[in-house]
Amino acid sequence: MAGFDITGTSEPWAIFAPQGAAEVHRQLSELEVKGGRVHHFDSRDLMTEAAVCRSFAQVLRFPGHFGSNWDALVDCLDDL
Repeated sequence: MAGFDITGTSEPWAIFAPQGAAEVHRQLSELEVKGGRVHHFDSRDLMTEAAVCRSFAQVLRFPGHFGSNWDALVDCLDDL
């Protein structure tokens, strides 16, 4: 897992990494210290469009009027 750095980004990124990887955990902790937000998703909950929408809505606390489709997902992510 060497050769990557997720601690200095200024863009809103989604990073998928294996749970338990020490270097990933270290960098995520550093990112949080710098004010970054880290959210955890179970990849088993991301197998269909409906499941992705449901999981993101729950974890990221989307508003009740969230439309549960790709356009609404992007809109809600932009609002964050």
